[in-house]
Amino acid sequence: MVFRVRVRRIDAVPTSTDRHRLRPKQEAFVRAFVTNGNAAAAARAAGYAAGSAGVSAARLLTKANVQEAIAIARQQVESQFEIDRQRVLSELQAAIDLAREQGNPAAMIAGWREIAKICGYYEPERKQIDISVSAKRLLDQFETMSDAELMRLATSPSIIED
Repeated sequence: MVFRVRVRRIDAVPTSTDRHRLRPKQEAFVRAFVTNGNAAAAARAAGYAAGSAGVSAARLLTKANVQEAIAIARQQVESQFEIDRQRVLSELQAAIDLAREQGNPAAMIAGWREIAKICGYYEPERKQIDISVSAKRLLDQFETMSDAELMRLATSPSIIED
């Protein structure tokens, strides 16, 4: 089974309104970022200083107009190649099946790893912890203590008095 993909260059970076118009370097950043997915490399390709490309990329990714342009460009690429999440998952599953037929466990694992990433299994687990007012006061009290006071408290035989 051979998969052929035509890669087209993204020439125009669309914006929804004039007030959100991107500057030329920002447009170049969006084109490069949508193409390769690496923000620092996209910043370098757009002409930002190589030494601070990571910082420039992080700053650009916080701007609403840049985020909007990236979202629009990605939608265009998806429609251009008729790609959606389900198709990607189906094609990965087909590749895993082919790797199984060929007896290639490394390729199977790589395919499953990609599916796990797409499904969000590698995302950090987020937990919300609610504390009471008295616990908040205690936490505030700990934050005002010196390191020596905290060490004395931590090494004492009984933290809670009877």
